[in-house]
Amino acid sequence: MKKGIILGIVLGIIAIILNIIINGFFASFVYYSNYLFLIGVCVGLLGGALYISYWINDLRLVKKIYYKEELPERREEIKFMKIWGSYLVMAMLVMWLLSLLVVLVGETVIGIK
Repeated sequence: MKKGIILGIVLGIIAIILNIIINGFFASFVYYSNYLFLIGVCVGLLGGALYISYWINDLRLVKKIYYKEELPERREEIKFMKIWGSYLVMAMLVMWLLSLLVVLVGETVIGIK
């Protein structure tokens, strides 16, 4: 879980730097939020694809293990898909929360002015 949160924060910083490079430093807070949200969606889709891939491969392996075509230890080889899928989904949630935080802070600053 910690690795997913750290990954989300690192990807969030990269998204903000990318926004500064493309739109300039004084861009609207909406641009910052959009970059965080869109990169979070892409990371979440990748994490979901890993989860689905793990599920499909696990079903195939269980069937082969049942018919004695594969060894049960082979099931541990695809465990990385589940682990990295959870990291990427956690990173997606962190980036969405960062996106929401950017919007809330931006609206507050505009409301104070």
